Amino acid sequence: MSYRSVFKPGLFSSQTVIVTGSGSNIGRCTAHEITTLGAHVVITGRKPEKLAVDRIYFVAQLFELTGHRNEFYPALLGYSANTGR
Repeated sequence: MSYRSVFKPGLFSSQTVIVTGSGSNIGRCTAHEITTLGAHVVITGRKPEKLAVDRIYFVAQLFELTGHRNEFYPALLGYSANTGR
């Protein structure tokens, strides 16, 4: 599989990046892009079921493409006791 980014290959080599909200939409795209640019990505999201689907994609396809193994953690990172969100 081939992937071409508009960014310089290896831009994030030897870096670890945490992407929140990566279970869908722009978070998933961000995690994909940063992984292909060489980063070790910690993928987080509120919904474990969405992360399970992403894990299949990232492990099967992106590992084959990049050789990087990402980590997946369900987490509610923005929770505030005052707002309930």
